[in-house]
Amino acid sequence: MSIEGDVEGLARSLRRRRLCSPEAPRLELGTAEVERMLPHRGAMRLVDAVEAFDPRSRSLRARTWLGAEALGFDGHFPDQPVFPGVLQVEMAGQAGLCLGWLIDDSRDGPVDVRVLKIHHATFLAPIEPDTLVTIEAQALDHDGLTGLLAGQLWREEVLCSTAIVEVYFV
Repeated sequence: MSIEGDVEGLARSLRRRRLCSPEAPRLELGTAEVERMLPHRGAMRLVDAVEAFDPRSRSLRARTWLGAEALGFDGHFPDQPVFPGVLQVEMAGQAGLCLGWLIDDSRDGPVDVRVLKIHHATFLAPIEPDTLVTIEAQALDHDGLTGLLAGQLWREEVLCSTAIVEVYFV
């Protein structure tokens, strides 16, 4: 799987279109279901719920509430808290794990992956405390050994960040 030459074009397209269509089939999966899909717990679980899944486009829409006490805000930065970019990429990755689980629903536990490479990450607008974040993820490629994921984080209609991440399936 090589996308090196296509990364810039793909990254630009992430700023122009939503990954998960507003018409995607609704799906209400709450905390209990998300915790079946993710190994993360406590402050490191960055996805609260999945609200749509489109098997045709291999995309989903999820959400999380980032209160002032959320991981990352304390000290980043004093008097002007902003959710750290590395945690934004992690959030997109966790939505991607949920997507992988929904695409292959024969699993009975979390998808076990390791990040190989962050091909691209762009931070376009800050995410501040007390914000509902919508996470959209799309599986771009999968060869059984590795997978390629695109992610977007939205604050209402404002695109805050995008990421393209490659993972290895353990």
